[in-house]
Formats: sequence, structure tokens, C-alpha cells
Amino acid sequence: NYPSSQGKDALAGAIGSLWSRIKAMSHSVSGAWSLHDGNIGIAETQCMCTRLDGTTYTIRPCTVLRRRAGLICDLKIHADMSQL
Repeated sequence: NYPSSQGKDALAGAIGSLWSRIKAMSHSVSGAWSLHDGNIGIAETQCMCTRLDGTTYTIRPCTVLRRRAGLICDLKIHADMSQL
């Protein structure tokens, strides 16, 4: 598991760490739900990552997004990325 990140700089660092281990990524959404007048969004996806050696690995993340006053206040991405 990765530690939680707070703030734009911490999020950019966490994403940068991922991109240092892969060379490509593609997503497809298999399910999406909106709750509480759009203040909570849930997405189930497939994410295919291409490793630096050219092999691929598909993960199935679930993302939960919360909004307050129309702005994202919380974003959680749950995925097993141990094979990357």
C-alpha cells in the first residue's frame, strides 16, 4: 500500500513515482455510480499498464471521489499495484 497523500504537490509526487515504473497506461470504465446529488462518485475500471520492459499488467481499481461545494475534497483510488 502507498501512504496517503494530501495536497497537490504530494499527489504529483505519488503519480510521478508510478510513471517512473511504467511507460504507458490505458483505462476503461466498467461501472460508474453517482450518489447524494453528485457529491459522491464511484468508478470501477480496468487499467492496463505497460511496464518499462514492454510487458503489460492489468489492474482493476475502484475510485471514490467526494465533492464539497462543487470541488473535489477527497479522492481515494483502491488498487493492487504490487506487480508493477
